[in-house]
Amino acid sequence: MIESLDYILDKKQRFWIVKKMGNKIYGNIVFIPDNHGKRYNNLTNKFYSKVKFPDGNFKSIKESEIIKIFQPKEYFRKNYKNIKGQWKNLADSLVNLGIKKKEIGIFGSKLIGFNKTKDIDFVVYGINNCNKIKNNIKTIKRQLGARNISKKHIAYQVQKYSDYHSKKNDFHAMLKNKWSSLQFKEDILSTIRFLYSEDELPKEIGIKKGKEKIISGIVKEEFSSYLPRIFYIKSKNKKIRVMTYFWAYQSCVKKNQKVRIFGTYNKKSKTVFLTKKQHWIKII
Repeated sequence: MIESLDYILDKKQRFWIVKKMGNKIYGNIVFIPDNHGKRYNNLTNKFYSKVKFPDGNFKSIKESEIIKIFQPKEYFRKNYKNIKGQWKNLADSLVNLGIKKKEIGIFGSKLIGFNKTKDIDFVVYGINNCNKIKNNIKTIKRQLGARNISKKHIAYQVQKYSDYHSKKNDFHAMLKNKWSSLQFKEDILSTIRFLYSEDELPKEIGIKKGKEKIISGIVKEEFSSYLPRIFYIKSKNKKIRVMTYFWAYQSCVKKNQKVRIFGTYNKKSKTVFLTKKQHWIKII
């Protein structure tokens, strides 16, 4: 079964990251073959370049084009004993919280065979596991010698995201909400990612059409640590859902924050979808 954050190698030797919508499989191309690329892949024996804005080419993936599927859970299971240094300490801290090894994965460059990786990207599956980590994140950071995301790194990411998203986004405030980021050194940051278990997936997570509009309200529920990022606001006594698959919006809001959002509003589903570069979130 293919899940979000699995990777796919297609017949053109491109690597995709999966973003699953119910029974439909979508993805973003993240690495493309390039003879002048700086990343060498041990599995394909080719050089690659990274796609600068992978969220910008969200497409349906045809099963007939798939050569190989890479699964984070399977990789973690096979390589857990071989992880070293601070990354092994991080893996151990998750296991010591009572999170089963089969509910932890490793994704990113390490998963798909690139020869040089600066860090290791972890993903944890299940709402209960996410809550365990959130309730213990201060202890985890203390044990690992990590800290919250630094001002310098926030400034770097704001600049990075502003190249691909609207500059009206309040990324300074949103990145401060990113509670699962672990800053080990100024140039080494690891953010634990989260996915629902298969039986926890929200209903109606496909993107729908509507009219673009600005909506303001107060955050009443938030699930923005997961993919898709979802939170609910109270606006003029109405409960409105906000949803996006954009990577940059992980943990973008907190409960009781006042927000102003520009996106595509679908009346039937009472949902604001953030899917375009010009869409944005401001924390008031």
